[in-house]
Amino acid sequence: ASPFMQIPTPLLIKPESIELLDCRLIPDSFQYLSFKSISPLAQALRDGIIYGPGLVPVVAACGLALEAQVRSNATSQAAFNYSIMEALLTLKAARPESHPMCYVLGHLNTIARRCAEGGLSPQETAERYRAFADELFTEIFTQDMQLSSEVNALINANATVMVIGACGKLSSVGCGSILSGIIAAQQ
Repeated sequence: ASPFMQIPTPLLIKPESIELLDCRLIPDSFQYLSFKSISPLAQALRDGIIYGPGLVPVVAACGLALEAQVRSNATSQAAFNYSIMEALLTLKAARPESHPMCYVLGHLNTIARRCAEGGLSPQETAERYRAFADELFTEIFTQDMQLSSEVNALINANATVMVIGACGKLSSVGCGSILSGIIAAQQ
């Protein structure tokens, strides 16, 4: 048996909601909180229920995609665009010190501007946000696997690995950038 605690994924993406593992409660409990709109999600980010440079930006992108999906039946294009800009500002205010999240929000803002300039419908814009969130998820997941493999190679070569900051499964959408390589080597 592994001496390491089995940690569930911190993010569950569902068609109508986003569920986040409340990391503040670990190891006593593994409780998910469900979010269907930006304001409660932004408050959760502000409260620190999740953390990590590989997780927070993906949650922001998924949150905006969900908000766009919900708002895509707006009465006008202008109302939809306004709600998206408001959502972007709400997310930025939740974690203004998070450089990865601010970087992703910049990309999401660019998508908003290009979709508005191109005359895309709210539904088409919502699809663009979902595609971006999916691509970001995949990119971070892939980077985690590559980093983990490189760490594992260093450990196998008897190198010293110093870890600073969040590097495990709870801080990313994948296996975590470094900790999984260390766990694999330990086992």
